Amino acid sequence: MILSIILGALVKGIGRLLFRLRISGLESIPQKGGGLLVANHTSYIDFVLMVAMCPRPVHFIMNEDVFKKPLLKPLLKALNCIPIGPRGHRNDLAAFNQAVVDQVNAGHLVAIFAEGTVTRTGQILEFKKGVEHLSKLIDGPVIPIHFDNVAGSPFSYRAGRKDMVRMRLKAFRRRIFIQVGTPIHGGISAFHLRQRIKELEVINFERRLQLLGSVQKRLSKLLSQTLQGAWIWDDRTIEFSQLSSRLSMLNRVLSQSLKNEQRVAVLLPNSAMKFEIYLWLTLQRKTIVPVLEEWTNEERLYAMNQSNTRLLITTNDLDYTRYAPTAEGIIFVQDIEKGLREDHAVEMVCDRLKWARRKVISIFTTKKKEEPLAIFFENVSREEKRLIPIYQEQFLSVITSLRQVYHFEKGTTICSNIGLNHSFGWVLELLLPLCTDMRVDMRERATEEQLRQQLSETKPSIFVATPTQMRILASATSRLNFPFLTHVFTADVDPNHEAVCALSARGIMVMTCAGMNATTSVFAVNLHNYEGRDIVGKVLTQEAFDADSIGKALPGVAVKVVLPNDHSVEMNAGEEGLLLLKGASISPVRCGMVMQEHQEWMSTGWSGYIDSKGFIHILSREAKRMEKREAC
Repeated sequence: MILSIILGALVKGIGRLLFRLRISGLESIPQKGGGLLVANHTSYIDFVLMVAMCPRPVHFIMNEDVFKKPLLKPLLKALNCIPIGPRGHRNDLAAFNQAVVDQVNAGHLVAIFAEGTVTRTGQILEFKKGVEHLSKLIDGPVIPIHFDNVAGSPFSYRAGRKDMVRMRLKAFRRRIFIQVGTPIHGGISAFHLRQRIKELEVINFERRLQLLGSVQKRLSKLLSQTLQGAWIWDDRTIEFSQLSSRLSMLNRVLSQSLKNEQRVAVLLPNSAMKFEIYLWLTLQRKTIVPVLEEWTNEERLYAMNQSNTRLLITTNDLDYTRYAPTAEGIIFVQDIEKGLREDHAVEMVCDRLKWARRKVISIFTTKKKEEPLAIFFENVSREEKRLIPIYQEQFLSVITSLRQVYHFEKGTTICSNIGLNHSFGWVLELLLPLCTDMRVDMRERATEEQLRQQLSETKPSIFVATPTQMRILASATSRLNFPFLTHVFTADVDPNHEAVCALSARGIMVMTCAGMNATTSVFAVNLHNYEGRDIVGKVLTQEAFDADSIGKALPGVAVKVVLPNDHSVEMNAGEEGLLLLKGASISPVRCGMVMQEHQEWMSTGWSGYIDSKGFIHILSREAKRMEKREAC
């Protein structure tokens, strides 16, 4: 008993010494009586975190063949580990269940990891059915727990990698966020328990984002480092290592003219200068309102009026006279380029009376709320139009979650031509390449010959494609071999099946994903299945790809299916209904620029279901998915 107390205190001390634990919800753990603690499993030292965070002793169930090791037995026994039959014994499951029930009913806290193994995909795996059975047998509550920011810590795995992360000095004092959920009394299905822990993941993810700092701070830190990435266009290439000097020059040219402007509309074709201006405006904490060339003047005026934007950056060969009622100031990109060459500030073409009045008003105006990084215009229908502001927390959420589930190799190349007119382009072409130090080739691809030439020159490992580009890519790869191309990402949930089959046959994995402008691009993605071995050499397979689905929800995003006419009724695994989203990447503003009361769950308007493994299925595409599967 004394040894158990001493060792328990030692493990607790080691856990709190190695990590900075940020624990919430401890009041949900009963002060006395039994209970079943169920947590996600990201690292082999999760048990240390469990002991370190819990105010009471925690019991663990383990295999007898490990427990009986001469050097480990006294230690494991002192740490309240309960042995069951050796691995491979036919009564393994029955012995495990009985051991858990006996301990909980005796008034102890028992901890289990319902995934059954450490995740290798960066996502929460399917929960084993055993936890569902246990929840009905024990005389105590089930207490869901989520550990966040453990991925990447010692003895965890980076997404898709076979080697675990080793102990390094920079991992010392890593922040770990622990959220304890509300106790669940009575039985609960394995699927719904996983859903509850995904909701706890959303809370933890938001807490982690608050400590990451602003987008501007992270970008400034990145630009001060030695970077290898670049943006590539037809006309020129901008190496990331040159960005600091370029932005410094741009600051001298633009800072005075934009000093009193918070929101800036940009109407420019895709070019190196456009990306530099976007990045500079982001670093200056300005709100960018992208304006598209294909819009009518009425749509442009609507976007600027509704977003309360009075300054436009555009080209001098566009007809800007229709902007007169709205744009109080216009800056031509040709003047910016001339200013950069001659190193002098540019002046606006503006109505001086309006400009003077605006300067006076700005003196007496104080900011009352956080300004968005960008405001995107969305044509819902001919009659309905809306503006969607995207805040830095949303961008950080998507980038952080993508990096958790996919390893972006430093210095590799992505082919993409999305543009900065919506959140997909911001994430995949502007911010993510900087954060991961990759090269992005954004040249126009009109024909198969041009695409083959581009692939041969840049040798990308990732291609972000539309369905049309996928067909061209499938044809191009049938004529020439591109061994460097390993992944194709498409935002269309049901890409052309012939192209998918053709690319897959050549060893190029097609990853489908789904997103909405209101959720800062991607919220679910299909990734690689993990094929390897576990820590004792047993064959291990973890699923992260399902061709019939749009993938699993990214970390920090929770998805549930409810009755369309009653959102309080949550459906079971495989049951159809309306898909709702929740997470840090979900916009709190849904209608124009009017701040709405924040609703935790946002309706996608899509009909579908979630299977027991967590894959999200959109039913409107079911017939085409069946066709694709039969063709493959």
